[in-house]
Parts: sequence; C-alpha cells; structure tokens
Amino acid sequence: MVKLEEVVGSLIAHKLITSTTGSVSDRAKRRMDSAAEEIYDILKKRKKKVATVKEMRVSLKWGDESIHWVRALSLALAEFEQTNPKAYEQFEKIKEKHKTSRRAYLEFEGDLPEDAYIQIIRNIVKNITYRQAEQIYGAILIMEKGSKKERGTNRIILPE
Repeated sequence: MVKLEEVVGSLIAHKLITSTTGSVSDRAKRRMDSAAEEIYDILKKRKKKVATVKEMRVSLKWGDESIHWVRALSLALAEFEQTNPKAYEQFEKIKEKHKTSRRAYLEFEGDLPEDAYIQIIRNIVKNITYRQAEQIYGAILIMEKGSKKERGTNRIILPE
C-alpha cells in the first residue's frame, strides 16, 4: 500500500516541475507562434514557398488535417445530439462551415549552434547568467535523450 506521505511528496514535486517548466514552455510557445506568423507572412508573399537558411529548412504548406479532425468529432458528438438536439443542430451548421477549410502550416527542420539556444533561454528566463542558461540547455538535452525524442522535421499549424 502506498503511504500518503509518498503520494503527497510526489504531488508537490510534480507540481513544482510542471509549474516551472509549463511557465517557461508557455513563454517559448508564444514566441514560437510569433516567429511562425512572421515566417508565414514572408513566405506567403514569395513565389517559392520553401526557404533554406544556413542548413535550416522551412516550407509553407496547406493541409486538410482539420477536416479529418472535424469528421472524427462527429462520432464523439453522437451522445450530445441525443441529449441536446437543438444545440447539436447549431453545432452541425458551424461544423459544415469549417469542413472544407484548409489550414496553413510551416514544416521546418535544422539545428542551431549551442550559443543560439542558450541566448534564447536567457531571453525567456529573465535574470539568469550565461552559465545558468547553459545548465538549463544541458538539462533539456538530457530530457530529450531520456524521452528518446529525435529531432527531425517539425510542423506548426498557423492560426486561421
């Protein structure tokens, strides 16, 4: 049987980790989204929707993933239709509007020098030294390796 003390300790430790990493992750995500929108604005004006800069590659594409997502939602909403037919009818009208829409997304890959990552960490986490940012970057690499996540091609869906 698990002791209450162990579970409470686990809860407190996980809360600290998720609060701290979540906050930093939220800041990084906002900046990533902003950069993606800037890239989108640049690439949509170009004839060629692919760019390669210092061995990093980014391309603007459009996909129909949201269409499949909307269709899959229909299965989950069957129960909702039975419990609230009027609201479900309104939902169906909204769903039809989005069924034929396509979403733009960026596909990108590449790696940066260690200093670039460290500087970005220093921009996100204010008032830390270069050495502290270097340690954070090292910890990120350890977590990346531990999660067996490989770097490769990434996607970011752009806002509508």
